[in-house]
Amino acid sequence: MLSSVVIVTIVILLAMFMVLMNYLFWRRKFSRLMPGKQPGFFDLLGNLSELPLTEKSRNGLSINVFLLQMLCGFSKLFEKQKLFCVWFFCSPVIILTKAEAVEAVLSDPKIIEKSWFYSWLRPILGYGLVTSGNGKWKSRRKLLNPCFHSEILRDFMAVMNTQTRILVSRLQKETSKDSIDIVVPLSLCTLDVICETILGVSISAQERAINEFSQFVESIHRYGTCSGKNGKLPLLV
Repeated sequence: MLSSVVIVTIVILLAMFMVLMNYLFWRRKFSRLMPGKQPGFFDLLGNLSELPLTEKSRNGLSINVFLLQMLCGFSKLFEKQKLFCVWFFCSPVIILTKAEAVEAVLSDPKIIEKSWFYSWLRPILGYGLVTSGNGKWKSRRKLLNPCFHSEILRDFMAVMNTQTRILVSRLQKETSKDSIDIVVPLSLCTLDVICETILGVSISAQERAINEFSQFVESIHRYGTCSGKNGKLPLLV
C-alpha cells in the first residue's frame, strides 16, 4: 500500500516537472522571437521578480506606481523597437511603442479577445465593453458606434472644456506645493465628463466640498493596488 502511494506521488511529481520544463523551454523559445528583457530560465515570476517586495525597497512607492516606472524603464530601453515583451509569470505581455504597431493591432478584427488580466476588473465592471471579448464585444461595440460620430463628439467639446477649466483651476491652487497626487483630481474630471456626456447628468464631482465621489475614486485606486499585490503575492492577499 505504501509503495503504491510512493509510486503515485513520484509519477505526479515527474509529470509536474515535465510540464514545468516544457513551459520553461517554450518561454525561452518565445522570448527570442521579439525584443524584451528575457527572464532567467528558472525564474517562474518572469520580469515580476524584479519588483521589490517591501515598500522601503520601492522608495515608499506602491506596487502599482513602481510597476509603471519599471515598464517606463523597459520602454526607454527598447524605445527604438516597435514593440517589446514583458513576462508576467507564464504570460507574455506585448507593449507597443510605435504608432505603426498600434495601428496593425487596432485594425485587425480578430485581435479582440481580452487577456486573463481583465478578469481582475470583472468583480467591479462585470462583463461589459471593457472586459468582454468576441461575440459580446462585437454586438455591444456595434450599438455604441453612433456615439462616436464626429458630429456628436463635436457637441461634447463644450462639456469637456468646462470640466477641464475646473480641473486647471483646482490644480493652480496646488502650485505652491513641491508635488501633488493628481490621480483623484484627474479621475473626478473624467467622471464629470463621462456622466455629463454619456448619461446627460451633471454630478459636479470636482466642485463638492464633501466629496463622496473622491471616496469612490480612492476605493477604485485601492482596488488596483490590491490587484497588483495579488499578482505579485497571490497567497498573501
